[in-house]
Amino acid sequence: SFFFTHDNHPPLGKLSHDLELIKMWVGVDAYFKDEYPLDIAVATNMIQVGMDVDRLGLMAVTGQPKTTAEYIQATSRIGRQTPGLVVTIYNPYRARDLSHYENFTAYHAHLYRFVEGTSATPFSARARERALHASLIGMLRGMIDELRSTKEGARKIEQINQDDIQMIIDMILNRIKIVDPNSVEKAEDDIRYFLDEWIKLSRTEKNLYYNVHHNNQGYKMNRVQRLLKAYGSYGKFNYEKETLNSMRNVQKESGLYLWED
Repeated sequence: SFFFTHDNHPPLGKLSHDLELIKMWVGVDAYFKDEYPLDIAVATNMIQVGMDVDRLGLMAVTGQPKTTAEYIQATSRIGRQTPGLVVTIYNPYRARDLSHYENFTAYHAHLYRFVEGTSATPFSARARERALHASLIGMLRGMIDELRSTKEGARKIEQINQDDIQMIIDMILNRIKIVDPNSVEKAEDDIRYFLDEWIKLSRTEKNLYYNVHHNNQGYKMNRVQRLLKAYGSYGKFNYEKETLNSMRNVQKESGLYLWED
């Protein structure tokens, strides 16, 4: 994404990390009564989630997005507090854009009719890899007081009664059994493996946190270790488990590898 100041200076720069993007919301969310509100936020990709700024009222969309669901999701970012205007800029040399232009009124009059059905694989291998352990940690911290502390909870996992942990595991597995019975065994294996690795770390790393930012001074000086890291972010150690910041989207794509016999 790019951001422009009130006096149309050049863009402040391309922002590739979520933390940098979050810092800019202070300016985007500023109102006209403030001294230096930002005028324009230009996204290099379609905006899906996270850009919840009430004062945004005008959006220009370059070309028709791939799916109607994406079109609705992106354009709903504006007009939240007061009425907004969406301007779609079509390319006359693209047959798809031209067709949408010619049928603009009919398409928008029945917009939700054109929303595509999507498939869901909630307990596939890649989904489990990215989110299952996060659900486990969330439930453990929410239901077991000793694990709740951000600074001390992660290192206490071995001290917890195994029956309490098993109760939470069973809750997760029972839910999986309802949705996808064939994935229960693999999900349990993943949970057991993650817990074993967590316990090993709690024995060797005396300052184990659930998560700290990679710029944290304690982390940079090896005084603090972390169990988790943001998906796709920098990490010093292989044992740091990549974890999604949101389950509303998949963030980075899964890799596909082909082996030939």
